[in-house]
Amino acid sequence: MDNNNKGFTFIELIIVVFVLLLFTGLTIANYGNFNEEKKLEDELKRLSSVLHLARTKAVAADADPNLPACADFKGYYATISAASYKLERSCAGTPDEVQTYSLPANIISKTTLQILFKPLNAGTDLPSVTTVTLRNNILDKCIDIQISPSGTIKEGTKYTSGC
Repeated sequence: MDNNNKGFTFIELIIVVFVLLLFTGLTIANYGNFNEEKKLEDELKRLSSVLHLARTKAVAADADPNLPACADFKGYYATISAASYKLERSCAGTPDEVQTYSLPANIISKTTLQILFKPLNAGTDLPSVTTVTLRNNILDKCIDIQISPSGTIKEGTKYTSGC
């Protein structure tokens, strides 16, 4: 008997289709996690930018032209709450809001505080190094930013332990 068929058997086709479906399913499942990790990283960068902006504006004693004139400039506040953070100018102890940023869905700040960045390289009003933690509730991952009394801002890495 001459068996000279040049095709694939049904079993071979089923195996190839199964492997492709498995690969596609794993890719789609991990894509959601990838997006959530990127959201957390992007929010860390945005918060870090706002903190750097507050420090830079305070060091330069930058008066915002969109706000009323300020005779007794105290610096810039970065106020962080569970669902948002904002940049405020402090004039004679009264904060004037410059900008508010809302955290995306599923990302919260585990730390709530108000930091005053003082003018002319005077640092902050923090008594010691303070850690701000952002948490992605879907992934159960956190990422930290550390702010020192001198105004140094250091971004951390993602972690799940103790989050």
